Amino acid sequence: MDLPITDLSVQIISGKQVEISWKLPPPSVLLDGYKLYLSPVSVHDSRPYHIDIGLADPMPISIRNLTAGGTYEVKLHTMYRGAQSTHFVSTNFTTKPNTPGRFIVWFRNETTLLVLWQPPYPAGTFDQYKVSIYPQDAHQSVLFVRKDTDPPGPAQTSFDGLIPGRAYNITVQTVSRDEISDPTEAQYRTVPLPPANVNFNRGTISTHSFDVIWDPPSSFSEFDRYQIQIGVKNSSPKTVFKDEPRLMHFDDETEIEPGETYEVTVKTVSGNVISVPLSSNITTRPMPVMDLVSEPGKFGGDIYLHWRPSNASKQDSYIITYHELEAFNSDASIQVVKDSHVNLSNLLAGRNYSISVAAISNNVYSENVVIYQPTKPASPVIGVLEPIAGRTLNISWKWDVTSKQDSYKIEWTRNDTKEKKERIVKSNWLIVDDLYPGAVYEISVSALSHNLISDPHSYFQTIFPLPPDGLHVSKVTNSSMTLTWSAPTDSLVDHYIARYRPTRQTKWRELGIVNSTTLDIKNLVAGEMYTVRVNSVSNRAESPDIREVEQTLFPNPISNIKTNIDSHNITFQWHPPEGVIDHFNVIFNPVNQPKLQESKRVPYSNTTRPEEQIVVFINDLKPGEEYSFRFFVISFKLRSEGIGVQIRTSKHSCFEYLFWY
Repeated sequence: MDLPITDLSVQIISGKQVEISWKLPPPSVLLDGYKLYLSPVSVHDSRPYHIDIGLADPMPISIRNLTAGGTYEVKLHTMYRGAQSTHFVSTNFTTKPNTPGRFIVWFRNETTLLVLWQPPYPAGTFDQYKVSIYPQDAHQSVLFVRKDTDPPGPAQTSFDGLIPGRAYNITVQTVSRDEISDPTEAQYRTVPLPPANVNFNRGTISTHSFDVIWDPPSSFSEFDRYQIQIGVKNSSPKTVFKDEPRLMHFDDETEIEPGETYEVTVKTVSGNVISVPLSSNITTRPMPVMDLVSEPGKFGGDIYLHWRPSNASKQDSYIITYHELEAFNSDASIQVVKDSHVNLSNLLAGRNYSISVAAISNNVYSENVVIYQPTKPASPVIGVLEPIAGRTLNISWKWDVTSKQDSYKIEWTRNDTKEKKERIVKSNWLIVDDLYPGAVYEISVSALSHNLISDPHSYFQTIFPLPPDGLHVSKVTNSSMTLTWSAPTDSLVDHYIARYRPTRQTKWRELGIVNSTTLDIKNLVAGEMYTVRVNSVSNRAESPDIREVEQTLFPNPISNIKTNIDSHNITFQWHPPEGVIDHFNVIFNPVNQPKLQESKRVPYSNTTRPEEQIVVFINDLKPGEEYSFRFFVISFKLRSEGIGVQIRTSKHSCFEYLFWY
C-alpha cells in the first residue's frame, strides 16, 4: 500500500550539512524502510545519489559534504518488500553559503566608507552579497552586490551620507537564493571633522613656552579627544579630551628655543581614526637684546644705537620705538632694521628721548630694552659781536627754534697767550669785559641741554687797539709836515695807518702802513689846512677813538713885486704864489715914523688864474716921503714870510729899496 509521507523538512546545519526529517507513518503501516534521493539543482560539480534508510536508523537523517550555497532537490520514497513506492514526497533546499572572506575599509572620509572584501573560500555557490551598516545613517544602509564573475573576485561598495567620526558596524554576507551566510563583521569609523581656528594666546607666548587654543569642528562630528603635536623631532603628541578646556601648554625648554618657529598640528580623534590635521605656525619670543648703548650723534638731530643679539636666540630683525619724553601726547616713531646698530636721524635737537629696542623673529617681538638718550642741542649762530668800549665786547646769538636748550656756554680764548675764560648764561647775550685791547679772541658759543653741549659756533674777533698817544705835529713847512706820537700802553699794535685830507674837503688820502711812531708827509700844498688822523691797527682792526690834528702849512711868499711911483700914490703888481691864499696883507708906514702904521687887506680868489697879476693901489701918500712896505700872504690866519719894500714918493725922483723880513 502506498501511503504519502508528510511533514518532510530540511534543517540547514551548515553550508555542507543538512538534516532531513519527516513524520513517520502509524505502526500499522507495513514498511521495510525508505529511499531518499538527493539531486543537485544549482550545483554542477556533483551527481545525484540515493540513500537507503532502515526503520531502525536514527532520525533525523544527516547529509554531509554538500556544496555551500547549493540548491538541492530531495525525494523520499517508502520501501516494502524491496519495492519502492510510486508515490513520494519532495522538497528543495539551499545550503547556507560560505561566509565572505576578510574585508577592509580601503577608503574613508568624513561621510563615506568604501568597503572592499574577499569572496568566500571555498567559494561555494551564491548569487550576491548583502552588505549592511549600523547605525543606519547612510543614504542606503543595506546594499546588495551581485557576484560579477565565477569564480568570484574581490568586491566593493560604499556607504555615503554618514556622520563624521561615528563608529559603524559593517557586515558582509553571501546570499544564495533565500539563504544568507553567517556575516563577516567589523567596526569602522568615519574620519572626524578637524578642529577649527587653531590659534595661540599671544599674551602667554614666552621665550620657552606658549599656549595653543582652538575651536571645535565647525559642524557636528563625533570624536573622543584632541591630539596636539609640536613639529619637533621625537616630540610625543599630547591629548586633550573632548570635554576638557581646549588649551595645551608647551613649556619644555629642551624642545622649545627662543625665536624659533614651530608648526603645531591639532587633530580630532575618534577611536583610532584621526582627522585631517589643522596646522598653524607659532614663533616663540626671541631673547631681549644685550648691551644696548646709545650715543648722541655728530649733529643735533641724531642718536646712534648699537647692541648685541643673544646667541641663545634666533632673530631676523629689530624694532626701535622712540618718542620724546617731555612732549605731551608725543607720537612714537618706529624703525625696523636688520643690523644690530642704527642711526636715528631727523630728531629734534635738545630733546630727551625714550628709546626701546626689541628683537623680532617672524613678527614676534622680544621684551623691550629701554634706554634714555637726549639729542645734542643745535648750535647757536653768533649774530652780533660788537665792541662797546676798548675792553668790552657785546655778544649776542640766535638759536634754532626747533631745538631746546636750557643755557649757553660762552668761551673766549686770547690767541697770543692762549688764556681762556668761559661763562654759562641763560639769556642769548653776554657782555664780556676786561678784554685786552688789540688782542684777537676766539669767541665760541655752545648750547647746553640735558648735560650735552652742541658743537660750538666760533668767531674770531679782534678787540680794538688803543689809539696812539700824544699825536702832534713836530715840524711844518710850506710843503711838508712831520707827525710824532707814542705807542699806546696796555694794547697790542701791529702797525699804524695814517690818513689826511685838506680840511675843507671830505675825501681822505691814505698813506698806508706806518711801522714807526714818526711820519713825514711831503708834497703838500702851501697854505692849505690839513686834517691828519693816525690810528693803531691790530689784526686789521683800527682803533675806534680818533686821534687827529689840524695843521696849516705856511703860505708861499710873494716875489717879484713891481712898482709904479707917483708923488701921492704907489701902484704894486705881482703874480700870486702857488698854494692856498685867503688874502694878501700890505703893512706900511713912513720910515721916520714907524708907529704910524697902516695896513691894506687885498682880497684874493683862488679861482684867479696864475698868469693874472695882483694890482694894489696905495694912495694918500705924501710927496717925497720915504715909506716902508711889507707884503704878506695870509692863509687860514697863518702868515707867510714877508717881503719888504722902502720907496719914496716922487718930488722929482724916486729911490727904491727892497728887503726881506
